[in-house]
Formats: sequence, structure tokens, C-alpha cells
Amino acid sequence: PGLYTWFTTGAADSLVSARGAVAGVLAATAAASLVPPWAALALGAAAGLLVPLVTFIVRYVLRIDDPTGALPVGLPAGVLGILAPGLLADGRAGQGWNGIGVESYLGVAGQGVTGFVPAPGLASDWPGQINAQLLGMAAIAAWTVLLVAALFLILKVLLILWRSVPMPEEEDDLEH
Repeated sequence: PGLYTWFTTGAADSLVSARGAVAGVLAATAAASLVPPWAALALGAAAGLLVPLVTFIVRYVLRIDDPTGALPVGLPAGVLGILAPGLLADGRAGQGWNGIGVESYLGVAGQGVTGFVPAPGLASDWPGQINAQLLGMAAIAAWTVLLVAALFLILKVLLILWRSVPMPEEEDDLEH
């Protein structure tokens, strides 16, 4: 991310680099228990590299005021972290997770959560696991939208949100 800002603006931006690092950690740790180390590293790099792009989209395309950068950091990291088990889980971890496959899974004893890329000797669960991850992501998004809409509605009713603040009148007298 720092190199991106250096190429686009002529100066490296340490804040964008820090946001990219945080996004990388978020994405990697979201799926760390189910994916191999190389996949966690790839997830972190992808999430970090997406931060400048998502920042541009949020700021200039959607015109959302996000001075903290929470949306550009959390959105790509969250999406990649949720989708990662469906794509990159190799089946070596997660055996018996949620009571599924306690003894065997997909006809293989000891197999855990498996995505598109299984470890040698294990069966792929494509597209089953990615469908479960997509359903989970849709549920999280719907729940978030409903809660935020309810919160904003309450704030609007209580006149706490979107209250116009009167601006002081500009004076013609320049002596003050």
C-alpha cells in the first residue's frame, strides 16, 4: 500500500501502510485455524493490497466520509477471511467442527474442513464449504444492515442524528 501511494501521489503514506498491515492481520487470523500457513500469508497480502483500492472506492466513488479508514480495512479483510475456508482449507484442521464429521467426513477418517484445495489423501468439499461460507457472509451482512438501520432510525427519531447545526452569520465588519 505504501508503494501504491508513492506511485500515485509522489509520497509514501505510512497511514495507508499501517491500514494495509491491519487488514492483512485481520484476514489472516480470521481463517488461520483452518488454512495452511502459505494461505494465511497470501490472504494477508491480498487484504493489505486491497486497502488503497477500497479506500479510493469508498472516498471518491461512494463518497462516504470515513476518516478512520475502518471500512477499507475491515471490508476486504472480512470478506477474504470468511471466504478463505471455502477456498483454501486443506482438511487438516476442523475435524468435528459443529458436530459434523466427528468420525469421518466425505468418507475420509480424520478429515476436517476442506475447501477447493485439499491436502494429499483428503477429499475436496467443493462447492459445499464455499456455499456455507457465502451463506454465513450473507447472514452477517443482513444482520449488520438490520442492526445499523434500526440504530439509525432510533437516533433519527430521537433527533440525535442529522441535526443541522446553525452556522454563525458571517459579519461584514472586518474590524473584529
